[in-house]
Amino acid sequence: MKSQLENNLAVIDTLNDLIQINNDRIQGSEKAAKTIMDVKSKRLFELVIEQSTGFRQQLISEIRRVGGQAEWNETTDKGKLYELWLNIKSAFKSESEDPGIEMAEFSEEAARKAYDDALLGGLHFPSVTRELLTSQRQQMKFFGKTPLKT
Repeated sequence: MKSQLENNLAVIDTLNDLIQINNDRIQGSEKAAKTIMDVKSKRLFELVIEQSTGFRQQLISEIRRVGGQAEWNETTDKGKLYELWLNIKSAFKSESEDPGIEMAEFSEEAARKAYDDALLGGLHFPSVTRELLTSQRQQMKFFGKTPLKT
């Protein structure tokens, strides 16, 4: 069984990971918003950016509240590798296929999975932290994916 200190450090690490995931989500949506011409779809990506920016701020505040410090790069290594793969792939695609949308969809799926893993992974979050993560996860309704399974 983890000590309180070990659990607190694991909570902070998990929250920092979710900041990274939100950065991936922002980057994927920004790329898609720049390349897509459809106004409704562009607005959807703008909403994802706004949502993830808010989530990131809430996560930073929560890390500080539990006594930690937020640490992050612009994106995760997984997000960077996937973007590189999409850039290579786009060099061989027809102009009708959009790697920006594919990156945004990948980022969305990765974000949902990261939240699900955090919430269902057995970590003992403070009740306020668990409520925050559950709320953020439930708000992820873009691209019509399934809700959190509890």
